[in-house]
Amino acid sequence: MAVVKSPFFKVIYEGVDITNDLSESVLSIAYSDSVEGESDEIRIVLHDFNGKWKSEWRSNNGDRISVQIGFSEDDLLDCGSFEIDEVNYKGQPDTVEISALAIGVNNSLREFKSRPFENQTIRQIAKAIASENDLNLVSFFPIIQAEFVQTIGQSLAANKILDLKLLRAVQNRETDLQFLNRIANKFGVSFSVRGENMYFFLIYDVESVPSRVNVAYYEISDFTESAAVRQEGAIEMKDYDLKDCAEKVVAGVDVQYQNPVTGEAFIFRLDNNKSYAQYMIDTITKDVLARALRRLKVYETVETNQQAEAAASARLYKSISRQVEGSINMEGSPKVVAGTAFNVSGLGWLDGRYFVEKSYHQITRNAGYTTRADVKFLG
Repeated sequence: MAVVKSPFFKVIYEGVDITNDLSESVLSIAYSDSVEGESDEIRIVLHDFNGKWKSEWRSNNGDRISVQIGFSEDDLLDCGSFEIDEVNYKGQPDTVEISALAIGVNNSLREFKSRPFENQTIRQIAKAIASENDLNLVSFFPIIQAEFVQTIGQSLAANKILDLKLLRAVQNRETDLQFLNRIANKFGVSFSVRGENMYFFLIYDVESVPSRVNVAYYEISDFTESAAVRQEGAIEMKDYDLKDCAEKVVAGVDVQYQNPVTGEAFIFRLDNNKSYAQYMIDTITKDVLARALRRLKVYETVETNQQAEAAASARLYKSISRQVEGSINMEGSPKVVAGTAFNVSGLGWLDGRYFVEKSYHQITRNAGYTTRADVKFLG
């Protein structure tokens, strides 16, 4: 007989554990996280039949709240620490919705700024911005297990791209995080802020990390259960929405750019069989690459051939790595978070390894603990 698992949560508000006080009034707790660019977010919806949240329990913007969710106290997803950004009161029935962001409302990273950076590398710009915001600059993604940090966070490709010198980069009415991701993302570098750290990483490196969840299985009506599919610790998939995007795969990328000093025009061409690109595409099926005929032609705001190569490689990888993309709903799992990968079984040729770009974890009274992942297929 299958064991029915009950959802579990823990909430710390301004340093005080209020889990027991909330247990009877929580209608839902939702947590979302993303690999790059966006702030992690928590939303807690509570009933307020007795009016406490409009009197002595009033929440204030900027208050700190920490949340953990899972199925047991011993196996929880630590969502992190957040600052309350918005409190929404509704009636009838009387409810309160508390929204909180990992990058808090008082954080200088959310200020819009305009300024130039000249003759600096991406790494130097990132160090300056991290220092301004009292953040530590860390060269790996936060969820990567410690044993992979040295090999992935310090990869030669990462150093090659991060040390590209930009003659001029202008932050134009953007937040620091928006600016960093705009100038670096075209080269395959992403930035994320968690707690007191600003992380930078190559998306190729993050996607090469081994799966944290062994198997997420999908059981259809005429499916014969087998030990090979239902391995210990496997997660049950509830539904999926996946799109075959093989037509997006291109045979190569042509980057057109202009030297900002001389005005001379150049074209950098990169094919999908070149060694630098092959470093990033060893997970895709060879027949898809063989059928690709279309070349992607782009005009990038790059200044040198080295920048053009990095931009072309990033564009090529994004094309190839999105052969299949979509979303998967499953029973709740603290291990399925943005930046991780998991294996899928029970979907025929769609079986394989999937990378989580965004995850959504939710506890509700009716559905219990569930997880939805926005994913792309890595082969």
